Amino acid sequence: DPRFKPLLAAARAVAARPAERSALERVEALVAAMDRPRAERPNLDLGLAAVGAALGAGVGAMMIVFATARLAGWTAHVLEQRLSPATLRPRARYVGRPAP
Repeated sequence: DPRFKPLLAAARAVAARPAERSALERVEALVAAMDRPRAERPNLDLGLAAVGAALGAGVGAMMIVFATARLAGWTAHVLEQRLSPATLRPRARYVGRPAP
């Protein structure tokens, strides 16, 4: 997700206190340690989590940002489903690693 790097840069710019810098360093270490194919690279959500950590926001605050960002899509799905006589289900196939 091309939005991740600018968000990480913004997080670095606003991390003022040692605890916030430490949280941000943990996010950066996690990203650096990821052995990931293209589809599993850091995304917008991790970028927002980094900004939240840098600002000292709690986990609850970042969940609100996560949900708010998706609210329009969720609403569109509900409206589309209400207009359809059939159940709408996306077809997907999991291609990740098997569970341990």
